[in-house]
Amino acid sequence: METLSFTPRNGRFPIVVLAGGPADVGADFRRRFERYGIRIVEHREWKRPRKISEPLPPSVDLVLILTDMISHTDYDAIRKVSRDTNVPFLNIHRKWSVSSQRLERSGLLRSWRSNSDIC
Repeated sequence: METLSFTPRNGRFPIVVLAGGPADVGADFRRRFERYGIRIVEHREWKRPRKISEPLPPSVDLVLILTDMISHTDYDAIRKVSRDTNVPFLNIHRKWSVSSQRLERSGLLRSWRSNSDIC
């Protein structure tokens, strides 16, 4: 697996867009990521498919896609938006136990854990 290496656009902490799943899953991920100093600024829910293909906010560093909670059409749309704006994306699972391992392996959680006390 490739390690994510990027400098946040704001210079302090990563800004993330979460795609897929209902609002309660988005809220859970938002809480968990705040512990690591990572901010989810937008959750593109599965109930609002048109929002999936809207442009990303300019401050976004990464798109996380809940692959088990998004349709194939929406998945393709968010990947296209991500690629068109040169924002990396990472496929994750709705279960934190699975996603956290993937995020650790990618380097995202590990690299920002030490900085969470600073922010």
